[in-house]
Amino acid sequence: MITVERLNNNNFSEFNNLIRESKRKTQYSMDFYKFYDNKTFIYKYIIRKMVHLIKVDRNFVGYIWVESPSYQSTRLSDIFIKDEYMNYFSSSLPLMLKSTVVTYECFEDSYTLSLLHKLNMSRIRLTYLMKLSSFTKENSSFHEDIAFHIYDHKKDAKTRCYLQNSIFMDNNRVPLTVEDIRYDEKQDYYLKDLSLFIYKGVNPIGYGQIIYSRGIYLIVNFGILEGYRGRGYGADLINKLISLAKSKGIMDIYIRVDFNNNPAIALYRNVGFKDVGNFSTWVWSKNLM
Repeated sequence: MITVERLNNNNFSEFNNLIRESKRKTQYSMDFYKFYDNKTFIYKYIIRKMVHLIKVDRNFVGYIWVESPSYQSTRLSDIFIKDEYMNYFSSSLPLMLKSTVVTYECFEDSYTLSLLHKLNMSRIRLTYLMKLSSFTKENSSFHEDIAFHIYDHKKDAKTRCYLQNSIFMDNNRVPLTVEDIRYDEKQDYYLKDLSLFIYKGVNPIGYGQIIYSRGIYLIVNFGILEGYRGRGYGADLINKLISLAKSKGIMDIYIRVDFNNNPAIALYRNVGFKDVGNFSTWVWSKNLM
């Protein structure tokens, strides 16, 4: 019989064992203890409510850690099922969350792919994960007509909104607001002084930042305004971000890029990034059962 328990003091040791086994199976997964340790009692209580331990008969066989659950949509932070118990589950596992849609972002390894196919989840977005290692030679020369400016949270939120909304303009994308920026700054992944603008004269033309997520330093929200692309400004910005990171002792840097974004892939490879593997978004929908 399959049952589910919320994480509590009585089963925490079982959860620890499952996390250790999961770490041996998968790479770049969310670090539960980064979100849990050194937090207030109330925060820990809320986090524990987000973790569902799965039992088959009396055996703890896996867990689901969810983020912002609702009846409409639930995003998974992490999921793990022991190999020998995978055949017990199919779409019944997402059904336990009582959501119409379940999404999950993950690094694609053999274990994760096997689990997601077993759960009848479908890939909806494919990106490549790329890595720049410490031995890569830096490029310190930049165009003479550009300047860099480290993000100032007191006065630059509107500029960041403008750039990100313009660079990543999409009919399906909800525009960022200043409130979204403030929320981003409060997250555990956010790193102060590692968000950077590139200016041409007095005009901001690009933005990028480095966060710490899933145990890696990751460049995100990176881009140049459309009218300034193809002139080498993207290389200037990413090289300056790399230099800034290394000045703070960060040696290995990662970036994600959509599989069909050939100009960005070429830029990152030219800078020195190497392919690591696929990092994708998967979805399960009750309506497709």
